Amino acid sequence: MAEENNVVEQKISSVELKGHDLTSSVDVVQNTMDKFLGNASVETVYGKPIKKGDYTIIPTSENITAMGFGSGFGAGGDAEGDAGGGGGGGGGGRVLSRPVAVVIASEDGVRVEPVVDPTKIVLAFFTTLGFMFASIMRMRRGNIEK
Repeated sequence: MAEENNVVEQKISSVELKGHDLTSSVDVVQNTMDKFLGNASVETVYGKPIKKGDYTIIPTSENITAMGFGSGFGAGGDAEGDAGGGGGGGGGGRVLSRPVAVVIASEDGVRVEPVVDPTKIVLAFFTTLGFMFASIMRMRRGNIEK
């Protein structure tokens, strides 16, 4: 068993020496993460102030960033003792941004006015309705089985 592990280690080393290097994959992941995390700044949450007469309006938004990455590398050999290997990686993500409020500053003071999103309200209503329906059906099924 120790000999077998030694052979596998040698094969992995020989494959790595043939030019399979994961540092480029790490660099790609790092650059992509830097771009995504650049969205988590004050500039992306608060828009540029807009002056209109005595009023200054500052739009605000909610930003959601989701991402995932993976990479792998493997080495092995065939029955004749030839070493082989390969690697790969991938990733993806999404940045969502939506307005949530505006800050209005005037001589009278500062106030925050929410931005009402009727689509989100309707989606929340139907989602709640669906869960309520599923729960009622589940309770009815439980009563029938008794």
